[in-house]
Amino acid sequence: MDELIAAAERGELESLLLGVETLFPLVRHVSVDAAAEKRIRCGNDVEIASEDGPALVYGPDGKLLMLGEIRNNIMSTTKSFFEV
Repeated sequence: MDELIAAAERGELESLLLGVETLFPLVRHVSVDAAAEKRIRCGNDVEIASEDGPALVYGPDGKLLMLGEIRNNIMSTTKSFFEV
């Protein structure tokens, strides 16, 4: 706790935070193009040629968009990580 307080006082608290992707170490990463990102941000499913299962989905800028689920080459949102 003292380390957290000291980091906060130095303005370095964010340096101690882990990215959300660290919660899913065994989930594969998938990148999408701008058109797919737009569909995802609008809550739509996206066609993708990939194996079935969960995937961490990143936009063309490298930012994490969501945890998705792929079934029969259709990816749907399980949990989004972007602001709406």
